Amino acid sequence: MQVWNANLPTSASWCALTVAAGSAPSSGTICSSVLVAGNPVISGGATTRSAGTDHFGPNHKLLPSALGEGQCEYQEFIDHSYQAQIALDKASCAEADAVGIGAFQARGGAYHAAGFACTATGAGARSEWASAWTGTYYIYDCKAGVAQVAFNWGPHYSY
Repeated sequence: MQVWNANLPTSASWCALTVAAGSAPSSGTICSSVLVAGNPVISGGATTRSAGTDHFGPNHKLLPSALGEGQCEYQEFIDHSYQAQIALDKASCAEADAVGIGAFQARGGAYHAAGFACTATGAGARSEWASAWTGTYYIYDCKAGVAQVAFNWGPHYSY
């Protein structure tokens, strides 16, 4: 569950819930982890690194940048997950930062943030970014009109 102010996406609080049937012993809703309100970024972000070379997949879907060629600085979040290999098309690093905070909260799911609609695809050992990640991570594609932000997000960044 997540509660947030759409005008201040960095002020969200969320809770991972376990919901049991009402007839089950000790039934009820249990909050198993909580993130307190506030900016979850502990390092990185807000810096343009290079103009970069965007690469696109089918239907002009922007893909994350090649390793070492991110257009914006990575972000590390308070749970030590990361947004990295950030690519932009008609978007800014400030927008990429706001969209990345949404990925931190969505944890591999689809979401909306800063006017962008974002979808995720699970990735692993066979992707072109696998040498920078261990285990599963997610390739995010976010669109707002003609603007696009693409990046990888996950908890096991090793680059």
